[in-house]
Formats: sequence, C-alpha cells, structure tokens
Amino acid sequence: MASLEAGHQALSAGRWHDARSGFQDALDVTETGEAHEGLANAAWWLDEVDVLFTSRERAFVLYRDADDQHGAARMATWMALDHYIFRRAPAIANGWLQRAQRILDSIEKPAVEHALLAFARGHIALENIDIEGVQEHARESMNLAREVGAFDLEMLALSLLGLGTVSSGDVDRGMAMLDEAASAATSGEISDPDVVVTSCCYLFYACERVQDFSRAAEWCQVLIDLCERWDYRSMVSVCRGHYASILIWQGEWSQAERELLSATEELLATRAGWAPEGLLRLADLRRLQGKIEVAEDLYSRVHDHPYSLLGRAAIAFDKGDLTGARDLIDRFLRRLPERAVTDRLSALDLRLQIALQLNNEADVDAALEALTSTAELISTGPVRATAIRARGRVAANRREHEEVRTCFEDAIDLFVSSNALFEAARTRLELAEALADGDRNRVASAECRSAIELFERIGASPDRERAIALLQQTAQEDEIAPLETIVYPGLSRRESEILRLISIGYTNPEIADELYLSVRTVERHVSSIYQKLGAEGQAARAIVTAYALEHSSSKNSQSS
Repeated sequence: MASLEAGHQALSAGRWHDARSGFQDALDVTETGEAHEGLANAAWWLDEVDVLFTSRERAFVLYRDADDQHGAARMATWMALDHYIFRRAPAIANGWLQRAQRILDSIEKPAVEHALLAFARGHIALENIDIEGVQEHARESMNLAREVGAFDLEMLALSLLGLGTVSSGDVDRGMAMLDEAASAATSGEISDPDVVVTSCCYLFYACERVQDFSRAAEWCQVLIDLCERWDYRSMVSVCRGHYASILIWQGEWSQAERELLSATEELLATRAGWAPEGLLRLADLRRLQGKIEVAEDLYSRVHDHPYSLLGRAAIAFDKGDLTGARDLIDRFLRRLPERAVTDRLSALDLRLQIALQLNNEADVDAALEALTSTAELISTGPVRATAIRARGRVAANRREHEEVRTCFEDAIDLFVSSNALFEAARTRLELAEALADGDRNRVASAECRSAIELFERIGASPDRERAIALLQQTAQEDEIAPLETIVYPGLSRRESEILRLISIGYTNPEIADELYLSVRTVERHVSSIYQKLGAEGQAARAIVTAYALEHSSSKNSQSS
C-alpha cells in the first residue's frame, strides 16, 4: 500500500520515474488493476510504449475479473486513445471504444467514465476533421462531467468544444470557451497535468486554424513551459511542430526547419499518431523551398491524410498541371464536412488561382464568395488579407489596375501587421506583376526588390527566381537602375525610397502619386521612419531630411 500511495503522489507531482518505481514496487508485492493503471499512466508520460500497452491491457483484465466495471470501462477507453495516438490504428481504437460502451451500458448511474468515453469519441472525431462529431461528443462529455463533479474533465471537454466551435466558424464563442478552459488550466484550478497541457494545446490549435499567429506565438511559449515543467517530451515536440508553422509565416525558415526535423523525428519514434502533421508541415516547407522531389516523397508518406491532397495540388499548380491541381483540390474539399470552415481556407485560395488560370468565371466567383464569407466569419488579419488578396487577383485578371493596387496594398498591410512576412512578400510580387502589366515598371521594380530581399534571406527559391525574372524585365524599361536606391541604416528598401523623396521636398500625396501607392500606405511608412529615426514633433520631417542628406553625402563620398 505504501508503494502504491507513493506512486500516486509522484504521479500527481509530475515525477514520472518515481511514479513508475512506486507502482512497479507495488506490483512486485501484489498484482492489482490499480497498480497496473498507475504504471501505464507513468509510462504514458515517459513514452515507454511497450510498458504502457502491457500494463493498460493487464489492468483491464484485472478490473474485469474483480467485477470493477468502472475501472474496466476506463481502461478500455484509454486503450482506444492509446491505439489511435501511439499506433495510428483506428480500427483497433474503435473496437476498444465499443468495448467501453458495452461495459458502461451496464452501469445505470452517470459516472466519470461516461464523460471520459464521450471525450475520447470527440478527440478522435477531431483527428478525422469531423467537426459536427467533435461538438456533439464534447458537449455530451462536458455535461456529464459537470453532473458527476469531475471538474478537470469538464474543462477538458469545454476546451475541445471550443476548438470544434472555432473550426465551424463561430470564432468568438469558441475562443471564449477556450480562454475559460486555458485560464482554469494555468491558474492551478486543474490538478491533472495531462488536462492542463491538452486544454492549452486545443487553444493553440484554434489560434493556428484561424491564423491568429500573434496570439498563437504567446500561447505556444506558455504551452512549451508547461510541457517542460511536466517533462512531457512528446507534447513539446507537437508544440514545436505547430510553432514551426508560425515561423514559416514569419519568414524564419531556418529555425522552422530545425524545429520540424527534430520534432518529427522524436514523434515518429514514440507517438506515430501525432507525426503526420509534422511530416505535412515539413513537406510544405520543402515545397516552398523548391525541393519538390523531397516534398512529394513526404506527402506520399502521409497519403491518407486529407492535407496531403492540398500539398500535392499546390505542386501540380506550380508545374502548370491545372486540371490535376483542380481535381486534387476538389477531392480535398469533398473530404471535408461543410462545417469545417477553417480547414477550407487554403484550399479555396488555391482553387481561385486555378480557376483564374483556367478562365472559369463561375468557379472564380464561387471561390471568391466562399473566401469572402470565411473572412467575415473569422476576421483575423491574415484571413482578411487572404480574402482581399483574392479580390486583387480577380481584379488583375480583369485588368482593373486601381482595384488591383488597392487590394494588394491593403493585403500587404494586413499581412505585415500580423507579422506574416512571407505572405506579405508573395503579395508584393503579385502587386509587382500587376503593376508591370499596367506599364508601371519603376514601382514594379521597387516591389520586386522588396520581395527579393525576404525570398533570398529565407531560401524561397521558386519565388525568388520568379521575382528576379520580373525585375530584369521591368528594369530594362525603367529609367532608374534597379539597384541604385540607397538603403539607409535601419530602414527597409521601401522606407528608404520614401525617405529619399521626403529629402527632396515631396509631400505625402506627391510621394503616393510618384510611387503609385495610397496616401494611407505612405503615411504608415512615414510614421515608421519617424519612429525608427527618433524624430518627433513638428520638426520630424526636417530631422529625417537632414538624416537622409547626411547619409546620401556619405554614400557618394565613399563611391568617389
């Protein structure tokens, strides 16, 4: 009994090795279902898969032999989750779910095991992108847990319900649920460390799905800290995989690559059920880097995952196989339920590009309408930017040059304010292409140079080559050589160009006309220049003008 109690105390404190020793000592004296269950729980945290399955199965048998229906149902439910998470064996997992249900059918009063089973069904529904199933089972679990007074499980179910609600497009209501559960998790109200970490993880998933990357970055660090505190190594790997997706958007590809390689390797060795998402993210990164054969191999390794279709469609589109790309996108969309609103966003964006290339007006209108309605539902900066950029693409196809400029500039501003620098650079390139199409070669060259800076730094080879080709085309007809612009210390190339015009007396509206920008965009850049150079008050313009003239003189002296 002393060893058993010591095992439980160590488990509650997050001392997994001590817990394992305590439960093993108890089993050396007397074999019981409780001791095997405790040993399995310790093995879960330590990623000792063989011990986990052996002890969980043995606990199930011992509970059944002792006519402990609650214990047997609990073990059957956990066996279902284990088979799904560690071995990606959905058929076996379903068999254990049915076994748990049959046992619980013999228990008249609601019990915590009823709530646990409903949660397990909801979590597996989430893995299968069954949003309606997620909400149904999570709501059932939450209500049952509340009825039997299982607060930890109630909060876990609430967080799952919140994620399902966000995924269906009801972002505000779903985020409120997730915030409540995460607050309970991080304030000490919840005692089960697995519930603490998983509740926060669901919140992070939701942030990622609606592309709220600033919020996701904040919660990611909280979650990693929690995982490290509890020595939850596999969940740290999951977090690092999600964090890598943020880094890709932010243009930090080298760090993203390191995170993905390390995290995916560890998950493949321990929890195969969690590895596919990491492999998909790595495949996406390889595709963006232009390493197409590597990307195709990675997509083939997770060919049964719906998102592999999306990646393969992007490759087909880049290769010019528009029909193949369209077929893959349509297949992906057919696999998603209508209520999986957030999962459809990237597919709709690519679907619109394909329709534009195929000159299919009906498909263009349908995709644009779907993207616009999604942005109205979700309304985060990157999602709104994606929808606005889509309008710009349609306008570019129709040669509506002013609408193109306005849409692309607004999309760039939203991407930049959301720190989605890679998508901002891609949109700059599309703006440059549209400007060149309207014979505005000088400003097109400037946008190209700005995009090339990021593409070169992060290693986005295909986009870089496309931008350089356009720059060579526009520079040949441009009165100003593309590399003549002085880049002032601490300022971007665009800010440097605006500062040069300020220094020769241009007003903001005149700068806007000169560079084919909106006055609002120029004002934003001027404000940034003032802030970076420490210029304030009525003398701010004179201060930055003096700075520009001083550095221009220095540059010319060095050249001569």
